[in-house]
Parts: sequence; structure tokens; C-alpha cells
Amino acid sequence: MKVLFIGDSIVEGSIGVSFTDIVAGQNPEMTLVNHGIPGDTLPGICRRLLALLVREKDFDAIVIEGGHNDILMAPWLGGGGSQGIAEQLGSILDQTLNRVKQVYRGRLILATLSCLGEERDSRENRIRDGLNQIIHGLAAKHGCRLGRGGEAFDAELEKGEGGDGLSLTIDGVHINERGAGLYAREVSRVLF
Repeated sequence: MKVLFIGDSIVEGSIGVSFTDIVAGQNPEMTLVNHGIPGDTLPGICRRLLALLVREKDFDAIVIEGGHNDILMAPWLGGGGSQGIAEQLGSILDQTLNRVKQVYRGRLILATLSCLGEERDSRENRIRDGLNQIIHGLAAKHGCRLGRGGEAFDAELEKGEGGDGLSLTIDGVHINERGAGLYAREVSRVLF
């Protein structure tokens, strides 16, 4: 099985712990193609995916993760408030999925986003919550599977076992061993 993971630094995995390495280690028969780029935005990820599918379509599955950087840059980019930013990103992903489905017939997996800063009530996480809701809707609309990493993060944070420090990330964004384990578990549930 050949699987493309495309996204930002969460996919690329050199900062913090790589969830893609965990998925690959648990599935040695799988060929994992990692197209994560630290700092990339959802529009950049979508452009790269479309360009890649012009050259190569032989993936059994494609996992798409992105949006963290867009949300973190939102205060500097404007965007019409929390819901406006989520809707803009959702529109970009929707248009991309329409185009992807014209050229690719394999399994598509959309990953929800993990909590930023591990503080559920922040402005960034209100945007993230809105985008995750849109990702759920797009998965249903386009027949994609849903890797529920964001929901797994939220459930762990609600337990409050991390104390006052960071429990799932090394810096509020990039995932640590626990966070990577959650992402790997949730993506693996829908990968096969």
C-alpha cells in the first residue's frame, strides 16, 4: 500500500515527534510518501497536492493535514473574524477536493487539526474549531474518511492530566510523543 501524507510541519515531523514515522513503523508493508513542509499554509498544501497528482497518481490513499499555520498567521492577514477565516480555508479545501476527485480515485483522508497552545478557549482554537467543523462537512460531502486527531487532542486536554504545562506538544503546536501517538492512532483507524 502506497500512502501520500501531505501537509505542514505536523506531517513533515522534524520538529517534535513524527506521527507519520509512527504510522510507518506500525505498518512496515506500507510505502509512506511524506510531503510535509514546515510553515506551509493550506493554500500551499492544496497547490502542491494538485501539482503532484499531475505527475503521480498511484497512491492507494492520500492523507491531507493543514491549516495550523493559516490560523497562527490570521491576526496579521485579516480575514473577517474567526468564522470568516475558517470559511475561507474551508472554501479552498472544498475547491481542491473537487479538482482532486477529477484525477484521483483512491482513498482520501482529511485530518482534523490539533489544539493550538493547548488552550481550548483561545481565539486561535475558536478558528480551529470552526475549521474542524467544516472539515467534517467536507469529508461527508466528498466521501472522504476523517482522521480525528483534533478530537483526540481535545479529549486528552479535557482530562487535565498535563498539569499546568504542555502535555501533547513541545511548544503549543508541534506534537510530542503523546500527541504524535494520538494523531497516528486516529489516522491509522481510517487508513486501512
